Amino acid sequence: MPCPPRAPRPTPPCSPPSRARPPTLSWRDCGPGLQCAALSVPTDHAAPASPRFDLGLARFPARDQSRRLGSIVINPGGPGAILDLLPHLREQFTDLTQWYDVVLFDPRGMGRSAGITCPSPAPMPLEWTFPTKAAFDEHTVRSRVFGESCTAAAGPLGGKLDSRQVAHDLDALRAALGESRLRYLGNSYGTVFGQAYLSLFPHRAGRFFLDSVYDHTNRSQRDWVASRAAVTERNLHRFAQWCDRTQSCALHGRDLVRVWTELVARAERQPIPAPGAVHGGPGTASRIISSTFADFEREWPRLAEGIAEAAAGDASKLVGVPSIPVETDVNRLISCSDFPYPTGYAEVSRIVAEVRATVAPLLGWRHAWVNVLKCTGFPAVKGFAPQPIRPALRPPSLLADGIHDAVTTVDYGRRVAAQLPGSRHIAVDGAHANYLYGGNRCLRDHVHRYFTTGALPPNGTTCPANP
Repeated sequence: MPCPPRAPRPTPPCSPPSRARPPTLSWRDCGPGLQCAALSVPTDHAAPASPRFDLGLARFPARDQSRRLGSIVINPGGPGAILDLLPHLREQFTDLTQWYDVVLFDPRGMGRSAGITCPSPAPMPLEWTFPTKAAFDEHTVRSRVFGESCTAAAGPLGGKLDSRQVAHDLDALRAALGESRLRYLGNSYGTVFGQAYLSLFPHRAGRFFLDSVYDHTNRSQRDWVASRAAVTERNLHRFAQWCDRTQSCALHGRDLVRVWTELVARAERQPIPAPGAVHGGPGTASRIISSTFADFEREWPRLAEGIAEAAAGDASKLVGVPSIPVETDVNRLISCSDFPYPTGYAEVSRIVAEVRATVAPLLGWRHAWVNVLKCTGFPAVKGFAPQPIRPALRPPSLLADGIHDAVTTVDYGRRVAAQLPGSRHIAVDGAHANYLYGGNRCLRDHVHRYFTTGALPPNGTTCPANP
């Protein structure tokens, strides 16, 4: 406030308004080449006086501190705890330590960031395509019990687990690191956190690389599902083509797609025995569809064996586990807050029918049920629902997706990139997480050039698979 005018009596000295300084991080050694710290943040950034918790942090310092270019924050996805795994993942981040301190964090509610322990595990049915209303209702009851109990166990963080809050955590971390702009590498679900930051804090966003992009900008559940469904359908046919040219394939010389389709039809009439299945129970059509995972090439030999044996009368290998990995426990509280798509049986069944009739008649339509599996019956929270990224001036970003990735599709990344003027999208001949875990050399070169110089590749750039 301004100094008061002179008065006959002495007045206390006045001072200019003060600005709160960001906290200083106290880094300590916590493993070979690894340092750890904690940052106090509010449980609700919209209410700064709300209870606080410590955000768990770790960093790999730049190898040459005299030449470091600053800090880069990484979230590898999940969403899940990562800090306790870092001693085993150092290699994934080594390249970037040529230039940067590489900083990672456990998202709120996980691991060292006030990790929540749910009273019971999240329900995980082996048949999650829900062919009947009765199966859907039964799962909804179990899911509701889990969601309500886990939300209660979250305490002050209950209802405050979403990407909007995480974006505010990231901005608090940026300030604590002494960075005027946030440099960020988000992989998989980490791209949702990144999109939230780009929308909420465009003036503080620096160079962002988003790999395997979850599209958090699409409000159409049908379109969101159809993009995934189309890729899974193509992967089923790629699997069949591989079998045609690979003599070691258990179905070599046979029409794999036809064998699989006839197997599903047969199981609809009479479930296939599966006496050796890990989780027991026969091979119903729904269970076979839920267990056919054709999206990763490394799974093809095992999958072909499972289909061949099921066609011969024993579905034990084929129906062992569900095909699409889904979030468990606390992860579901975040993803269901960020993607509160409708989970009603009638509405999702309509999407299934539309997708089967248009882009994915055989297998890909099952993606319509993924959000039902995770979120049906969950308590309603305000959350951070899908929304376009707000138009604003910000540096161009770099994005990438694998052309065979059915979880975070090329369509997703291109849609998000189109909302970030000047940004570039790279399509990679691969599946998921091509920078951190796929190690695609072409992509890594583009990413390193971008982070060190700001240079972006030309429009339409693609990356081949590693030789």
